[in-house]
Amino acid sequence: MTDLWITKDLPVLKAAVELCDEGDDTAATVGGIAERTGFTEAEVTKSLLRLDGEQPPFFGKMIRTFGSGVSHVFSPTGHARRAVQQWPQAEDKLEEIVKLLTALAEKEPDEEKAKGYRKVIEHVTTGGRDLAIGVISSLITGG
Repeated sequence: MTDLWITKDLPVLKAAVELCDEGDDTAATVGGIAERTGFTEAEVTKSLLRLDGEQPPFFGKMIRTFGSGVSHVFSPTGHARRAVQQWPQAEDKLEEIVKLLTALAEKEPDEEKAKGYRKVIEHVTTGGRDLAIGVISSLITGG
């Protein structure tokens, strides 16, 4: 079975976000997305319709045409930007923090301080992981 997310939907979403950011009206057309991805307009439309059912939504607005078509998508959401790696994800930031703490622990000449770093690492990679991700998510989103 073909993985539609990897082969179609993610490239369409990435192209739509890029085109919305490049234009003056924060919109991407099906034709523009097709040109950017090399897919047909029919393939782009199918992908956009699959993406349209996602919650939270990927776009602030989608203009549909007569029948089951799509003409434009507008205003990519944070959900869309995180999916295409344009905005950070809390899990990725937690990995960066753990790498930084690990480096600090390895370089720390004071064994008590190094032990403290290792305790924090252990906490945020085991039982406190969900809490750490929640805190980082709040920082990213301004919540």
